[in-house]
Amino acid sequence: MIDNYVKQLLFKSSINNKSHWAIVRNGAVAEFSITDTDKPEQSYDHHRNILTVRTNKAILQLELNEKIIPVVAENANYRCSPWSQNIYLCIPKKDSNIPSNKRLTHVGNWDKFNIRGELWDLGIGYNDFQANIIVKDNALYGYLKQKEGNYIIDDSEF
Repeated sequence: MIDNYVKQLLFKSSINNKSHWAIVRNGAVAEFSITDTDKPEQSYDHHRNILTVRTNKAILQLELNEKIIPVVAENANYRCSPWSQNIYLCIPKKDSNIPSNKRLTHVGNWDKFNIRGELWDLGIGYNDFQANIIVKDNALYGYLKQKEGNYIIDDSEF
């Protein structure tokens, strides 16, 4: 269960430019980080228990529920690489219930948090991981439209 200390650490680190967030699943990587020029905006929905951080390029949302198990780890990499300290937010597999989609799918228009574009589900196809992107660029939209309906994760050209 996520305690108040870890919750406060997540709140502080989510807007810190020295913190980086990554979700990795079988070759798909979703990353969220804040640069020195970003001005992150943070909000917290107390009713749904969701922390939202957004920049002009990305949105990170975390549902901070009682099923989360924080795991703390340290890592010393080989040769002059820095020491890293990580927190892994784990959820039991039986509690992950995101609908799975195995095909690139255009979801529709996105207009939230002052960000407008076209929302695409990348079709990762797992019940516990979902990756979406918001596309503002017409050329990228056209490219995705050509690939729509395909399983793109193993497509080396993609």
